[in-house]
Amino acid sequence: MSEKFWLVVQYPLKSEKGSQRDNWLRDKVIEYLDISLIDANLGCVDGFDMGKCISDPKKYALNIFCIITEEERSIALIKRVLKDSRFDYTRIKIATMPYGKEETYSLKFSYKRVLPIFRYSTVLTLELQLHRKQFSGGSHEFCDIKTVITLIEAYVPLSSVRVRLPSVP
Repeated sequence: MSEKFWLVVQYPLKSEKGSQRDNWLRDKVIEYLDISLIDANLGCVDGFDMGKCISDPKKYALNIFCIITEEERSIALIKRVLKDSRFDYTRIKIATMPYGKEETYSLKFSYKRVLPIFRYSTVLTLELQLHRKQFSGGSHEFCDIKTVITLIEAYVPLSSVRVRLPSVP
């Protein structure tokens, strides 16, 4: 028998009970995911909840819970189904945790949005203060250029960034 996992697909909501469209989205996503997971023999949808986020009580979320057997294949299938069906793929987060264990969920997917100020080849120039080892304009510390690039990639596509290093005395 293969190992089981809990998988949750999370959509942000504007209110605790959601709108009429949120309720429609919930029903359709549950229907499509359940059919897809069962057809692929990867698991099934186990239920949902709507309400306040545990991590931030000022925010609301729709959580759709699934029981799956293969983590990577299930995540790929769910992403494909939500994207192909146009079910607000750009707003989802997907997390998993081992089934039957009281652990915390591990985030496996969160759609990255490109900030509007970086669209259309806008160039961001970063000045790196090598001697102080700080990310200019912020409080992020780094050890080397690789860490800085990883930090930048989390916010913008690397093709939009130009790094200017100060001359070393």
